[in-house]
Order: sequence, then C-alpha cells, then structure tokens
Amino acid sequence: MEMTVATSALSVEGMLPGPELAFALSAVDLSAVDEFEVVEVLKAGRRLASWAASLEVRAAAELERRAVASEGEDAVEFVACEVEAALTLTSMAAGNLMHLARSLTERLPGTLAALTDGRIDVAKARVVCDGTHMTSPGVSEFVENAVLPLAPTRTTGWLRAAVRKAVTVADPEAFEDKRVNAEASARVELWQTPDDTANLAGCDLPLGEASRAFHRITAIATALKTDGDPRPLDFVRALVFQALLLGQDPFLGAVLDVPPDPGEDGIGDPAGETSQTQARARAEAETETGTNADARMAAVNARTLAKIQAEVDAETRLAADRRVAVSLARTLRATFTESLSGQVQAQERVWLIAEAAHRIRESLTALKAPGCTTHTTAGVQLVHGHDGYRPPAVMRRAIQARDQTCRFPGCRRPAIQCDLDHTVAHHLGGPSCACNLAALCRHHHRAKGSGGWTLIQVWPGVLLWISPTAHWYLTGPDP
Repeated sequence: MEMTVATSALSVEGMLPGPELAFALSAVDLSAVDEFEVVEVLKAGRRLASWAASLEVRAAAELERRAVASEGEDAVEFVACEVEAALTLTSMAAGNLMHLARSLTERLPGTLAALTDGRIDVAKARVVCDGTHMTSPGVSEFVENAVLPLAPTRTTGWLRAAVRKAVTVADPEAFEDKRVNAEASARVELWQTPDDTANLAGCDLPLGEASRAFHRITAIATALKTDGDPRPLDFVRALVFQALLLGQDPFLGAVLDVPPDPGEDGIGDPAGETSQTQARARAEAETETGTNADARMAAVNARTLAKIQAEVDAETRLAADRRVAVSLARTLRATFTESLSGQVQAQERVWLIAEAAHRIRESLTALKAPGCTTHTTAGVQLVHGHDGYRPPAVMRRAIQARDQTCRFPGCRRPAIQCDLDHTVAHHLGGPSCACNLAALCRHHHRAKGSGGWTLIQVWPGVLLWISPTAHWYLTGPDP
C-alpha cells in the first residue's frame, strides 16, 4: 500500500540563504506547520539575516573603496557620515559598521564567507573582528582556521574565549599590544537610558584596578547591608559608587537617601516645608519689620513675575516658530520625494534637488524676513544679519533652543556642545542670522566643509543635506 505524507509547505531545512530562501520563507504559513518546521523557519530566518548583513558590509566597504579611489585616504573619515544618514545610525554605530566592513573584506575573508553562507551571524562576525584587531594577516588566518569550524554550533561567549586563546597562542606579543592599546583608550562614558535614568561607566580600564575598585564598592555596600539597610545589594552598591565619585561619605544615611519617617515637624511629609532654604527664608522674613519688608517683597515679586512672563513669551514664540518649521519640513519632504521619484543620473539628481531647494528658499524670503536680524550701517542702511562673524549670546541661545541637537540627520549631540555653523560661509556673504546659522557638532561641521556634502537651509532650522552619492536628507525640529 502506498503511503503519502501531506505537507503544508516546502521545508526550509538546510536551504542556503539567498533569494530562493527569502521566497520560500515568504510563502510559509506558520500556523499550518508543525513545531519542527517552526524551529526550522526560525533558523532559516537567522541564516537569511546573516546573508543580508554580508550584503550590507560589502556595500559599505565598496562605498569606502570608491571614496578613497576618487578623493584619497582623507575621504575615509566622512564615508561614515553617508552610512549614518542612509541607515539612520548614530555616529558610533556607523563607525562600528565601517570597521566591521573594512575588517571582513580586507583581512577576514573566511569570516565574511561564513556570514554570507549563514553559518555564523553578525554578532559572531563582530567577535572575530574585534578579537583579531591589530593582529597580522597570518595571525588572523590562524584564528579563523581555529575557531570558524565550531563557531556555528557555539555561543558568542565561547567564541570570544576561543578567539582570545587562539591569538595568545599565535602571537602573544600581539595580544599584549591589543591590551595596551585598549588601556590607552580608557574613558568614562555617560548615556541616558529609555527609562530616563543614566548609565555611567568606566571603559577599557586595567583589569586588576577595575576589579579592586568593584570589590571595594561591594565591600562597602555589604557593610551597609549588614548594618541594616533593607534595600537590594545592587541598589546599595550603585549608591555607594555614586557617593564615592561625588566625594561623599557612603556610610552616611543622608548620602544614600534613606527615606526618613514622617514626624511632627513635617519631615518626610511631601506637603511640608522641609528645605533649609525655605526655613532660612522664613526666619529672615520674620526679622523684617513694617513697610520696608513689604516694599522689598513687592519689588522682588514684580521682578520675578516680569522674568517669568518674559520666559513664557519667549517659549510661546519659539513654539510657534517650531510649529511652522515642522509643517514646512513635512511639506518639503513630500515635495522632494515626488519630484525625484523617477530614474535620474546622480549628478542630475544633485542639481535638481539643489535647484528646487534654492527656489523654495528664495520664494520664502519675504515670509521669514520679519524674524531675521538686521543692523544699520551709517545710521540709515539696513543690513541683513548681525554685524560680525560671531553671533551675540542672545542669538546663540535662541538657535540652540531651536535646534536642540546637531542638525545632521540622526545626530543627537546637544546643541550647546555644537558649533554654530554658517550654512552659507560668512566670507562668501552668508549673514550671521538665525536663517543662516545651525548647530553642528564638530565632526559633522567638518563633513559639511570637507566631506563633499551640500547643505541648504531652506527655512530657519530646516536644513537639506545632499550627500556625495546624491542622496538627500531633510532635517528640522522634532514635532
């Protein structure tokens, strides 16, 4: 008797990554296959992702190769700007991608082949790349031969240890050089988390000193726990770490912010007047007598109210300006997308988008003129912009409040830490005015000046960037 097995879809087990696997996966109905095939789809998706990652790194390497061929080695610094804008990456992430692309295509062909075949994922490729950094081609080849055969069936933790061992065996001096070089780049990093907290970390510290520092913090936290602190050890350890860095005594309860019990005097009561500043203010107010105290208080109140009103007015004007800029940016993005939807040559594309941006900017001149700065020459002639290269402090603060961050696509460096760049250079007639100034971090300021990018400020705070490869990016205030 002939037996038949009905299957809902062709199994993707063992299929090599590529267009055929992508097509097969697109046809799989996960609700119609058994658990075995669901796992095979899971594995096939990872193989396909590895193949796609290999395309990404090869494209990034090719972009850098062409830039070097046409502009020289100095162009390498700014290729990452194109990558971060195209893929909406941070500067650090784009730099890491370029480093991976350069390493895989130039000195780790075996690792790139394993990534392309889906035998390892991009995380394992990074482990091999980082572990063989600053080693000779012979050492890199030795490491690949030693670890890649088992890498597909091992975790990144195992692979990291195996790479470190292989480098130590192949070239102990290279391993020591890597350690010394890493320690030379020791630094402290601070970054905000999605929960509106912060991470503070010392990176690439000497192993021995870092271990001793950690054990010291742990010992102090453990002592506090022994003395009765009810909170988790990790939490107390974090507070000890913070107190030591601030030069405070971690054994003082006030430093660790142990919440006090509410008392008759209102301490611990959110509604009570608890601060020493408030108490001192009350004591000083009680010593004042008669109309002199009342007059002084009235004057203080008047100045305070005037200052608050001025700040509210400024925020209102800024909010209105931002709403206009956000609306204009959305309209321009749609306009540019529609006008360049067809197939055009790269140079023609640059000309079309730049010409469209210039014409739109000129058509808006009359609308933005009332908000522009003017000064007089010889007492009568009005001249656009502040009289001088450096903008006054009031203008600088207003532009920083408007831009908030560096205005390169995706860059989040705070505007207060950025340069104020003249979109049209001052020596070429560009005014020192809000319509021609924008916050750019030093790296992207240099990319604009030396990296081959074209920058047009269509409206105050709305900037059009055109990359050396003829891609365009419009940045403006966040909605």
